[in-house]
Amino acid sequence: MSQRLEVNESGTLNTLTTVQKDNYVMVPSATKCGYEKAVDKDSINLSMPNSKTRIGRVGKQVAQTLDTACNQGTLFLNGAWWGVRKLTPRECLRLQDFPDDFLQVVSDSQMYKQAGNSMSVNILEMIFKQIEKAKQKEKRHDTLF
Repeated sequence: MSQRLEVNESGTLNTLTTVQKDNYVMVPSATKCGYEKAVDKDSINLSMPNSKTRIGRVGKQVAQTLDTACNQGTLFLNGAWWGVRKLTPRECLRLQDFPDDFLQVVSDSQMYKQAGNSMSVNILEMIFKQIEKAKQKEKRHDTLF
């Protein structure tokens, strides 16, 4: 039996629909079944909730790519009810490897923009290492012939 998202009285889809018996939340998405399943501690992309073309809105136990608005929340189960909490500016900065003692004297929206416009140094370092490995492998392959 498949679940269907239904249009409410205002003519829109509910952004999140809980299905308690299965312990997941249905997040509208442009998938074959019309939603993605989110469970406790999954991240949810909260931007453009009424979009009919968005897919990949649920990050399975991981944070998704941050944008400058940081419209990302985390799903949590608190007793018998579900909640979605938007990531704080500090959490977004931590995801980008900013140190906790990074002092900010700007607004929250500016901190979200800083996090969204930055790139994690650890990730960038791993990318460069993979590029270097590929170059070394290519050099060894070229010398064999």
